Parts: sequence; C-alpha cells; structure tokens
Amino acid sequence: MEKTHTGKSHTGESHAGESHAGQQPSGVGRRPVRDLIREWSRSGDEGRWLREFCARRGWGRFLAHCCALGGLVMALAVLFNAIVGAQLAYSSSRLVMWICVAVGVLWALRWLGPWPNQREIVGLVIVGDITIGAACLQHSDRITGIAGISFFAVLGIVVALFSTPSVQAVHLTVTGVVLVVLLILLGREQGIAVLVGVGMPKALGEMMVCAGLPVVQFAYWVMRTNADDSLCDPLTGVANRRGLVDHLARLDAESVVHPVSGEACGVMLVDVDDFKHVNDTFGHGAGDAALTRVADVLTEVFGPEALIARVGGDEFVVIGRVGDHRFRACARAAARAISAFPDPSITVSTGIATAAEPLSANLFDELVEQADQAMYRAKGRGRPRRDGVASENIA
Repeated sequence: MEKTHTGKSHTGESHAGESHAGQQPSGVGRRPVRDLIREWSRSGDEGRWLREFCARRGWGRFLAHCCALGGLVMALAVLFNAIVGAQLAYSSSRLVMWICVAVGVLWALRWLGPWPNQREIVGLVIVGDITIGAACLQHSDRITGIAGISFFAVLGIVVALFSTPSVQAVHLTVTGVVLVVLLILLGREQGIAVLVGVGMPKALGEMMVCAGLPVVQFAYWVMRTNADDSLCDPLTGVANRRGLVDHLARLDAESVVHPVSGEACGVMLVDVDDFKHVNDTFGHGAGDAALTRVADVLTEVFGPEALIARVGGDEFVVIGRVGDHRFRACARAAARAISAFPDPSITVSTGIATAAEPLSANLFDELVEQADQAMYRAKGRGRPRRDGVASENIA
C-alpha cells in the first residue's frame, strides 16, 4: 500500500469536503437556486470557518484588528457629533451619545483579545444595533439620523462574515424599524413634502445598501461551500487527499489557539483486498458500490467526530481523536461489517497506530508510518485480512 504522508501526492483523489470535526458538507453543485437559498438559510456558524481559514494562513490577527478599527471609527464618529454639539432631540441625548462612544471602544478592545465565539458575536451585534439605533434617534435633524443608518451596514458586514443568516435577518429587521421610526418623526416634524422629497430617497438609498448584505452573505456562503467541495471525494462523500491535508492544518491551527492536553488520537489505514479482481469480475459499477459501502461503514462505525479520507483508488485513512482501546474496537467492528458485504464479498487489510497526545501534522506522519508497517506485518503473519488489525503505540 502506498504510504500516506502530508507532503506527497496521491492518485485516486476526488472532490468534496470535510467540514468541522470530520463532517462532510453537501456542496452546491448545480442545484436550483431555491434549494441553495434554503440550505444557506439553515447554515451555521460562518465565523468558525473564517477563523480557522485565517488562522491557517496567519491572517487572524489582521482581520481582528480590522474589526477593532471599525468599532473605533464608529466611536470616533459619534464622539465628533457629541463634541461639536450636534442638534440633539432630548435632554438625555448627550448621555446616550457618550454611552455609544463607550460601546464602540469596548467593541474595539474585545477584538484585540482572543477571537470572539458565536455567542459573543451575537451579543456584540445586539449591543451594536441598540446603540446605533439610539444614536440615530437622538438627532433633532432627522435627515442626519437617517444618514446614520449607514452604520448598520458596517455592522451587517460583521454579521455576514462571522454569524448566521438568522442573525442577519434580525439585524435587518432592527435596521428597518429604526428607519421607519425616523421617517415617521421626519414627516410629523417637517411635513410630507420634506418626507417625500428628501427623507424617502435618502432612506431608500441607505436601506438598499443594508438589504444588499444578505446577497453578499449568500454569495460568500456559495463560494465557501464550493471551496469545501474541492476537499471531498464525489464517489464516496468522504474527504479526499486535499481534504485530509486541510483537516490536519486545521488541527494545527486549533492547537495554537486552543491548546489541549490529555487527548489521545489514532490513525487507521484501510486497504481493500484484491480490488482489481472485484472490478474485473463484477464490473467497475460494483467496484464503485463497494468503495461507497466501505466509506459508509467507516463513517458509521467511527462516528462524525472522526475524519474519513479516501487517499487512493482503494485506500482509506481514518483519523480519530479517541484512546487506543476504543479506536481498535471500532477498527475491528468496521472490518467485520465490511467482510459481511454480499455480492461482491470483499475484505480489507487494516493497520492502526495510536498516540496518547493530541494529533498534529507531524504526529500524523509518524502514525501513518507505524500503521503501514503494522498492516503489512499482519499480512505477513498470515492473519485473515478481515481481522488483520495491528496496533502500534507511540509514547
């Protein structure tokens, strides 16, 4: 069997991808736009993908600093209005403006620390919506208040990059409510002529910018999902070679941001025995079906937390973040389930290596080497291939 190392290329690579924790994305393909929009509306935390993507390339701090700068700029804009004595509608307005300045500064300071998680992002957006809305409503000049709606668009960019479509929907709803209130106040205080001639066109322009953000968020999701598709095997639905390398890079990035200790890991190599004979005897369709069933069994037995990758025509790699005994038990269960396949009946040769430490790209190479040797020793000792599970433990 060809050894599986992170620095070498392999044949039999296919496309589709692995998302977080070994789960495979469904991909966009050529499906109708309506189906894509439905799937996008149910999508989860975009911020995690972006955080890991930037961390692998060393861009995480730069992007966080950009978000911090955005909060600081908004705080300075409100501060300028408060200092120069902007026309404020209420006696408490100046206090509200200073609160908005403080919120902007706190936003900037938060982004200078560890990257916010999804709950913190939602919390920041809620506080931002409240403060921006309050700042817009404080102006006695309602046209100036309407111009302040543009700050909602800045906040909407953060939502598009780091949060979910549902949060974006709530954010747009708040934006629309504040804008409607401003228009009502404008019409009541300055008349219908000013409302129709000045307020409505300006409000329409501001709202078009804000309403365009979901389109940007959807396009970003489509491009990201297509990028994930290049990490998967279209036949079996598991990760391909590129997906395996991406997964290892993600683990390395996570270990820097969130170091863990006391975690075990294991790697299993799976080689379908006499696969050429299966193709020659039963046809390539049967061979493809057998590979798909092998991938399905591995995915079912090892669970969603494991990464399953097809790295060659009939070769698979399993990465699990569990202890030796559990990993070995899963390997035997998978080998037995695969050997029970009817027509064509197939067996697999497997080799296991485990380590009592978190997985990294360098450790993966060591484990693959050990698992490869273990598998061939099992074959050399004449064990039945379906039971050929050997284990090496790396201290």
